[in-house]
Amino acid sequence: MTDKTISAKNPLIIDGSQTTNHYGTLTAEDGAYIQVSVTDKLEIDILKVTGNIGFPFIKVIGKDGKQGSAGSNGADGARGKWGENAECTAGGGEVGRDASAGGAGGDGALGVAGGTGEKGGDSPNFDITISKIIGLGTNDPEHNGFNQMTAINKPGNGGKGGIATSSSRAAAGGDGGYGGAYCQCMAYNANGANGGDGGSGAAGSNGASGGAGGNGGSVNINVPQEFTNSIVTFCYIAKGGDSGSVGRAGTGWYGGFGTQSAASSRISGSSGSFGGAHGKPGNAGASGQVGTIKISPVN
Repeated sequence: MTDKTISAKNPLIIDGSQTTNHYGTLTAEDGAYIQVSVTDKLEIDILKVTGNIGFPFIKVIGKDGKQGSAGSNGADGARGKWGENAECTAGGGEVGRDASAGGAGGDGALGVAGGTGEKGGDSPNFDITISKIIGLGTNDPEHNGFNQMTAINKPGNGGKGGIATSSSRAAAGGDGGYGGAYCQCMAYNANGANGGDGGSGAAGSNGASGGAGGNGGSVNINVPQEFTNSIVTFCYIAKGGDSGSVGRAGTGWYGGFGTQSAASSRISGSSGSFGGAHGKPGNAGASGQVGTIKISPVN
């Protein structure tokens, strides 16, 4: 057992690292509060209030879940290889080799979806016993108009789902390659070639789901009889995390140009198709269950 003074800058934190759970006199200065994040119990022989204590004074809380990891963009499709140019014979008296067509552009890769949001932490079960209170409450002869004691039970909110892609789109298809050029010969012409088709875009990736909210624990506060009806309590419901944003589908890309022969133009490649559907949104996380705070007289 030991004595301790707490304030707004030096609160009493119950997180499993404290060396004692029993205080003789706990002096509460301006803004003082007690924050609890682990299942435990606390005994205080005398709570001496010398300032306006914090609002709330007793905080039993769970940790908010982390947001899911962000997704990444898919890689854009590679550009199609350009066709080889036509060749004429050395003397030009016969047809040489025609040009080859341009290669098709590569398809875009699907974006990587974001990660699911983390579940919110449960608020813990906690028992606190205060045998005597000085300087607080209308029934206390040393009361100096200080605020009432308040207590909350608040589990952590669920984390938001990760965004689908870092710039909200899947990859675009690559350009089609140009067709090879024709060759102007003395007697014959070797033909040019068609352009390659553009690559298709990828479908958008789905948004990630949010994490569920944490559940509230059971909090028991034991105080002198005259204070049992004057402590204000709040029990919160933790919200589930929002779903992550969806990825947009990648665009198709242009076909390569065909090149001319002596007689006619060759055909350009077709443009790549749109990547199809955008991603679908994930689900929002479910809300947690509300906890309880019970106020009882010290035995």
